[in-house]
Amino acid sequence: MRTFITRFVVIAFGIELLYLILINIFLNTSIGPLIVNQKPEKFQLQWSGGWSVIPGHIIAEGVKIRAQTQGMQWYLQADKSDLWIKLWQLPVKHFVASSINARGLSLFARQRLSSASANGQIPLTPEIPGLSNPPQISPEQLYPSEGEPWRITLEGISFKQLGEIWVQQLRLTGEGNGRIGLISAVTRGGTNALQDAEFEFSGATLQLGDQTIASQMQLEMQPTLDPVVARGTSFEHIAEHVSGSVSLAGRINNLGLLNTLYHGMPLRVNNNGEINMTATLDFKHGRLTPGSKLLASADKLTMNYLHYTVKGKGILRGEVSSQNSNALTSLTLVFDDFTLADDANAPYLRDRGFELVTSARDVGLADSGRHLKIVATLPESFIPDVTHYNDYIPSGLGVVLEQGSGRLLSQFELSKDEKTIAGEIKLALTDVVAKYQTVTVSGHVDVHTVVKSGDLKTGHYDAAGTRFEFSDITVSKGGMEITSDWWGKITLGKTKLDFKPVPQLNGGIVLRMSDSQPLLAIFEEQKDLPAWIKDELKLDNLEAEASLELSNRVLNVTDFTLNSGKWTILGDLVIKPGGREGILYIKHGNLGLAIVRRGEQKKVKLLYEQEWFDKNREEFRAAQGLK
Repeated sequence: MRTFITRFVVIAFGIELLYLILINIFLNTSIGPLIVNQKPEKFQLQWSGGWSVIPGHIIAEGVKIRAQTQGMQWYLQADKSDLWIKLWQLPVKHFVASSINARGLSLFARQRLSSASANGQIPLTPEIPGLSNPPQISPEQLYPSEGEPWRITLEGISFKQLGEIWVQQLRLTGEGNGRIGLISAVTRGGTNALQDAEFEFSGATLQLGDQTIASQMQLEMQPTLDPVVARGTSFEHIAEHVSGSVSLAGRINNLGLLNTLYHGMPLRVNNNGEINMTATLDFKHGRLTPGSKLLASADKLTMNYLHYTVKGKGILRGEVSSQNSNALTSLTLVFDDFTLADDANAPYLRDRGFELVTSARDVGLADSGRHLKIVATLPESFIPDVTHYNDYIPSGLGVVLEQGSGRLLSQFELSKDEKTIAGEIKLALTDVVAKYQTVTVSGHVDVHTVVKSGDLKTGHYDAAGTRFEFSDITVSKGGMEITSDWWGKITLGKTKLDFKPVPQLNGGIVLRMSDSQPLLAIFEEQKDLPAWIKDELKLDNLEAEASLELSNRVLNVTDFTLNSGKWTILGDLVIKPGGREGILYIKHGNLGLAIVRRGEQKKVKLLYEQEWFDKNREEFRAAQGLK
């Protein structure tokens, strides 16, 4: 018995000695890497040194692992690793490791590009040492056939000093610790899974590309990756298999992640300082689930909406609720003490409570969800000085706002999926004074702008139904009052607005007014009329129609038609930076008067028949390029 025990001890000692010699030669010479890295384009494992005393227990330093599949390239490095390997599983191509402790860990991963998808600018993603993207020669071509794939099972992983995780454009750095219950994978496009994971970061920094999104974050994550086939898998597909939760608190430096929601829409939100934010996000199969919440506040937020800029103190609230068996994600951004300006930064408005609500169903980790809509609501806000709106009046009109204030409110809804916009603006101006050459108009103006539909891609908008209402209007010319208590109303019929490449308007109007005095004063034609006609043209309760075309600072008024009793007024008018030209026909019974203005020249002709006017009108339109 003693002899048997002695032999057993000697054999065991010999096996242990042989193991120590072989494993340490393997770990500390070039033999190990030569054996392992026979297909470095697919998989490469490197280490700077290591040792093992107990069979299966290995301590390695400077570990670097690089791998490439049909859909992904990834790289992992650790300063020091301590793990147990089930050696008897290796002959059947099953790598099983447990009780893994790693220190100084970093992970880098990026989508593997095909030659077709690599055209154009490649976003900022992590470098994978030794691998080009796309590969010059794919590993599938280099190694077209293999036997059974390797299975990899990693159990009981814990790590400290987790320094960096960089996946695609998202880069997380800081001081992290964590654990993973199980990682299982099959090489050559097999099934991958991750279970029972926890990560904690303190003082973390999050970057999106070259922009710093957040800093000094406290971050906790509990992700799970359901089994997913890796062959040709995109990150978007992998995200659909991720479940878990994320809790964070810290300072947001950049709202780039939020703006990914608005990609392809005329909307951007930025901050001029840090934003304090807390969030708890729960997700299942890559989709946010009810109960997720977000709260952020900032003293200096800026939102670019169409060609307007809103600035002020803002609060951002986010929540996910259940609605009709869908998870509805809503983000509400409220501006307090805001100002609104155009691209020239003229402060058109200042007030409180501008609200932007973004909502979408089934928002995912890799997309902004379905049926994303944005509702922008501007409460009734104060306009301190209407003279800022002179920028919106074509200079060729010769109309200048000299004073006045008002109130404005609006609401617009934008659809990201349909690339459409619809809404309305209500504008009320009081004590307005406007001047057109020697004519001064003062009073109250109400504008109701209706955008029935708009195409964000083409810049075409339907503004039919827009109304301009004038009340308590006083008109004077050369210091002499022409009329007071005048009222008028302009309604746009079928009207199209285009903002690409330059602002244009094309449509028809219906004009109703208490009397004709302001119209005649603006046309400046009374001085060419006999006194008896001037008196007769002081008509009451009128209705007129015309077509409008505004483009390149030129306003064309065509097919102007006014009928009142025995009076008929027809005309075309072109107003441009160089002046105005037009043709006007005034008819009373069988007597007609035509006036043609071209530049500084004016022709007045008394008519009994309309043929002369019709002929000259055709010539005038041809010369002006009018239809």
